Amino acid sequence: MLRVQEPPVISVKPVAHYQVQAGSQVRLDCVVAGSPSPSVFWTEERSRTVWYAGIEHDNIHMVRNNSLVIRNTTVENSGHYLCSGVNSAGAAIERSQLLVYDLNDFNRTAQNFGGSKEHLSAYHIAPDTDIAEARIALMEKTVAVQSVYPESSTSLRITWRIIQPHKYIEGYFIKYKEARTRKNFGSIKVHHARATSYNINRLKINTLYEVFIVPFYKSVMGMPSASSTASTHEDLPSTGPTIHNVTVLEDNVSIYWLA
Repeated sequence: MLRVQEPPVISVKPVAHYQVQAGSQVRLDCVVAGSPSPSVFWTEERSRTVWYAGIEHDNIHMVRNNSLVIRNTTVENSGHYLCSGVNSAGAAIERSQLLVYDLNDFNRTAQNFGGSKEHLSAYHIAPDTDIAEARIALMEKTVAVQSVYPESSTSLRITWRIIQPHKYIEGYFIKYKEARTRKNFGSIKVHHARATSYNINRLKINTLYEVFIVPFYKSVMGMPSASSTASTHEDLPSTGPTIHNVTVLEDNVSIYWLA
């Protein structure tokens, strides 16, 4: 049967700029279509916290339809949130900037700010051209997996190439999990912009894994590669076989053994 593959497409995008009062509830929607069904996850830029469907960190929960729900928002929830969808045909990402403000911080004059220093830094974000340009550059496809193959019964080797060379690549996150399972992806940080391969160790024996790469620059996460799959080797026997019988018949030799 011919199976048509379609790269992920984000048909319902999260609001690009969201501003709410502290204590409100925020829902960032991200509807992703594709074939095979894409793996979808959210990442908060500053902390690099990652959410998968059903996962909750503090007051932030990724629900089963891939929306990110923030209950009883605080100023500390302000930041850039990235929705990513990945399958074997490609990837797609969309970013949303959230600003949460507390009215109690503005009860005094501008010269005598009523809020904490942490709140003040959330409201007055210093312009960072480097980070702003990195967000734009890393929205494009920059990395592709070339191969994933077994090195042993418990390790896989992944190799990749750069599609769009630019200065906004500081390293990579290798994401991996057992294929065709509901498990979340593990993550390995490779802090070398020129790296093109890596060994993933401590895997299960004779198990199929799904793997992809995410480039990063400082706190900014980029467009993931398409995912690839490979299986670790079967385990080597602890002892050799025991020869049970040898039969010689003219020019033929038959050997029977027990594993």
